[in-house]
Amino acid sequence: MECLEPAAVIFGLARAMSGIHPPGTETIGDLIDSAESAVAAAFDAEQLTELKARGVVLDLPSALVYLRSEVDRVLDDGKDVAGAPA
Repeated sequence: MECLEPAAVIFGLARAMSGIHPPGTETIGDLIDSAESAVAAAFDAEQLTELKARGVVLDLPSALVYLRSEVDRVLDDGKDVAGAPA
């Protein structure tokens, strides 16, 4: 489940950023909805809300630093998303 926390945070960022795109970009929202549904199943509503709130306040450079650190952490852990040894 730890591997999915960054995804939930980035959904908050993506939702915040999707509001700045011009009309007619519904596919962004559709992609977010689809991926978010897959991740949401791993968290209770309170956890998901807190993680997405962390993402809402990120600017793009901060999001990239955050994602890079999470990727490095997951790779160093040596496990796949489900927690099994990779």
